[in-house]
This record gives sequence, structure tokens and C-alpha cells, in this order.
Amino acid sequence: MPCYTNQVATVELGTKTDAELLRAALESIGVRGYSFDRATGRLTMRGVEAPIEMVKRAYSEAVVTQTAKRNGWQLNWTVNASGNRQAEVLRVIR
Repeated sequence: MPCYTNQVATVELGTKTDAELLRAALESIGVRGYSFDRATGRLTMRGVEAPIEMVKRAYSEAVVTQTAKRNGWQLNWTVNASGNRQAEVLRVIR
């Protein structure tokens, strides 16, 4: 690709997306150049440092982790046979 080419990717995440969780998820996969419009739920990445699927997966993991923390659950992250990360949730019943 020529050096003057500007790559931009847009992801529709939804208006209920937590911007702080999204920021943490993007940082965890090394994405720096982005903007997020809360009104439309549209994420725009410049330079496209990560595939869209990776962004959605990282955000999903952040949501699961936050939900577990809020509810006092323990998570055990493993990798399944397909190579995808999955969470096992351990709830403490009181």
C-alpha cells in the first residue's frame, strides 16, 4: 500500500456501549488511534491496528470481567479447542 493511504475502519457497537470499558478493551489489544461517538455507538479506528473481530472480542471480555467483579464472581479464563478464550464463572452462593 502506498505511504499516503489512510486506512479507516468503522464498527457499530450500539448506543449502550460503555465508553470506559471500550477504552480499556482497546488499550488491552494495543489500539490507540480511535474515536467513539456515544450518540450513535460508532467506533472509528484510524490506521486499523486490530481486526474488527478482535475489538468486539476484547470489549466482550471487558464486559464479562466487569460484570463478574460487580457481582463478586470469580472468572477462570481458558482457551478452547478452537483457540478462543472462554470464561468459566464461579459464583459464591451466600
